[in-house]
Amino acid sequence: MGQRHQVYVVLPESAAKNGKRIIGIHHQWLYGHTAIRMAERFLTFVEKARDGISHPFASSFGSPVDALSAIYSCDPEEGYFHDVHVLEHGEPEDPRRGDNNDGITVFDLRGLKESRPRTRGRISYCFVNLHDREGWAVPFQPLSARQYCRQYYPEHVEEVRTPGFKIVRDAKGELNEPENRVRKLERLRSAVTSSKALHDIWPEVFPAPTPPRPALRLVLPDLGDSP
Repeated sequence: MGQRHQVYVVLPESAAKNGKRIIGIHHQWLYGHTAIRMAERFLTFVEKARDGISHPFASSFGSPVDALSAIYSCDPEEGYFHDVHVLEHGEPEDPRRGDNNDGITVFDLRGLKESRPRTRGRISYCFVNLHDREGWAVPFQPLSARQYCRQYYPEHVEEVRTPGFKIVRDAKGELNEPENRVRKLERLRSAVTSSKALHDIWPEVFPAPTPPRPALRLVLPDLGDSP
């Protein structure tokens, strides 16, 4: 039972332990806008963590997998706690091996620098469906927070964000939690991981992106001097 979800972090070389660049955790009950909330918390931590050796995702100091587990297991602001466990049986190398039914979250931190671990333009995130489910986006393709969350709440999450309205309410005046959580993550302005990046990380799992077709050219026949 559960809404099973895995979270993977691709580390920069400076934070890899014993050459291990990908770490992951399993969460037995994570999906929908809660997955958005936890991703937003992780990205906020990576952005605000102090420079230098004290940044667990940019240096060899400390344990990045312990930091990942802590961030995803507890949310004091929301009064939320749920155990997670570390993935150590081939799942980080092949996400298809995870016990999954609600997609995965991927954080690509390969561009994070130990000396100046600033995040803007250096890191990215995405959600990915691993199964072909009716009404869901195509599996094994990167999804933004908005695209992932709309799968669960199409009546609450807009396809394209309406400008303005920092806090969104529904017709009854209640807080629209799915839309508000998506917007909070979007305000971090983190890039969405590309299909190419996913293929580079897991070439045996994610397909190589299809190159764009060359533009068609109209070639007219040479009619010579014909009228």
